[in-house]
Amino acid sequence: MPVARFESVSARAAARIDDTANCRPDPIMINSALQQTASPPSASRGILEITGLRIKYGDQEILSIPQLTFPPNKITALIGPTASGKSSLLRQIAGLNHLIPTCQASGQLRLDGKEIPLDSGEGRRDIALLPQKAQLYSGKVSDNLGTSLSNLELAQWLDVLGLEDEIANDFDRNIEMLGLGHHRAILLLRLLLQRPSVLLLDEPLAGISPSEESWMLRTIHRLSSRLTVIFIAHNKFHAHKASDYVAVINHGTVTELTPTSVFFRQPASAPDTTWLNARKNWSIPHWDSNTQDNISSTISFTPPQNTGSEK
Repeated sequence: MPVARFESVSARAAARIDDTANCRPDPIMINSALQQTASPPSASRGILEITGLRIKYGDQEILSIPQLTFPPNKITALIGPTASGKSSLLRQIAGLNHLIPTCQASGQLRLDGKEIPLDSGEGRRDIALLPQKAQLYSGKVSDNLGTSLSNLELAQWLDVLGLEDEIANDFDRNIEMLGLGHHRAILLLRLLLQRPSVLLLDEPLAGISPSEESWMLRTIHRLSSRLTVIFIAHNKFHAHKASDYVAVINHGTVTELTPTSVFFRQPASAPDTTWLNARKNWSIPHWDSNTQDNISSTISFTPPQNTGSEK
């Protein structure tokens, strides 16, 4: 599987590798890693296509999508009224709807031209989901990532996403001392180390504090051009700030998929314009001090294997 792609690694990231490896990394190894990750992402990866998708709960059909192709290696925000089907769509892509006894799905879902089954969670090795509720291990940041700062791939992601200050400096702190934004960033890095081509984010900014909001928006936006990202947004500012495209789910279907700047200037339909301009549709608070993560006393994930990027 191709490695994740990057444009560069800063001198600060390389220096951090020096400090944490207890020895100077081999310059040949670093140069080789940089050459491998300097190219843009493959245009043939991360192409997610939906054809004739219908999702029902019992006898009630809640979502019907005749045709939809998510822009590859771009960030698409799923927006729309409450209970319009956004979460059902994300769960279907992630392969989770079959776990709901009353849920039925028909149609076709393809990733990079290969059909993915709708009635199971199989065929989704290249799809990663970041749920709204964090699933973390009660320990240090390093315990939850399953690797060290000497991992070149982790150092590259920290640099590209601008998370050196937020994550690397807290690498040995217990996650229970950190906020929701840090928890989501840790989970995001954990998923990125699995090298998916499609990343699903279920309201990644819900519940985080105002002090974490700006750098989390920046982090999500920096994923653009690196892999296909689809995230649910209930906050107009979040969708506008972090996405390249918006897919509007309204009246049980996708009413438009358009560049973010175009949508917020002029939606394609009158119903979408009415919904967008209704103040109550954007009144959901973005910060909830009572929101809690699920922190387990046992490791609930498989740490990424050492691929030779560590010294």
